[in-house]
Amino acid sequence: MKTVFYFSAILLVIFTLAFSSCKKDEIETVPLETVNGDILEYVNYGKKVFLFNFNTDLLTYPITYLIRSELSVEGNQIKIKLIDIQKDGHDDLNVSKGAASCSIDLGELANGQYEVQITVSQTTSTGTLSISDSLVTIDFPSTQDLTINHDTLNRIPFGTVWGYVGYNNTSNQGLASGFISGLNALGAEPSELAPGYYGYFSISDSMEMIQPIDENFTYFKEYLRDYQGEAAALNEHINYYNTEYYNKVDVIVYWFWDGSTK
Repeated sequence: MKTVFYFSAILLVIFTLAFSSCKKDEIETVPLETVNGDILEYVNYGKKVFLFNFNTDLLTYPITYLIRSELSVEGNQIKIKLIDIQKDGHDDLNVSKGAASCSIDLGELANGQYEVQITVSQTTSTGTLSISDSLVTIDFPSTQDLTINHDTLNRIPFGTVWGYVGYNNTSNQGLASGFISGLNALGAEPSELAPGYYGYFSISDSMEMIQPIDENFTYFKEYLRDYQGEAAALNEHINYYNTEYYNKVDVIVYWFWDGSTK
């Protein structure tokens, strides 16, 4: 079994792949129809950065197909153009089918209100993006060929650590609980996030955490904490489980790290 540890720039690998969609080469393309999108925030070297993720509504493309795009950010004006779909030349391979996609890096955005134009092929929708310390809201009075999946994104505070411990044998339940107890021993405290959508997870009105879980796990234990301690101590705790129990439990960790060494 494998252990996955996401320490700071959570979407770096995914973004590196998807960003190639913004290059316009002499390539084979197919027309772009309707899309859906979401804004997401991630941490890159201690700084919060915004992404706009787009997926085609049509789910019959090889998942390696990318939406080609252009971005312009000038002052409080954000213009995104989704051009077409780039084929990758691997149609003869047994590639899973799904949505073509693109992740667009908006960079660091200060609190305030931004005018946003999103063009899907030849149709343009105009709305606003409002950013505060705790919330990001997107308001499009009307859209064409575009659906915004979540109009409100709750911002994750620095120090928030979350994830789950997955396992397939009930005899390893104690190990899963032990990892979470170890977090508490390091000084991690229960997080008091308000109900809402946070991009990577949601908090229900009954204060239950909802996050994607690998379906290969029969059992799992979730956690959501606020950790303001030393990065080295947390890393050591995770590495211990990596080494000692790698074939018994999988520790999935996400941390909004502010980059400080403390």
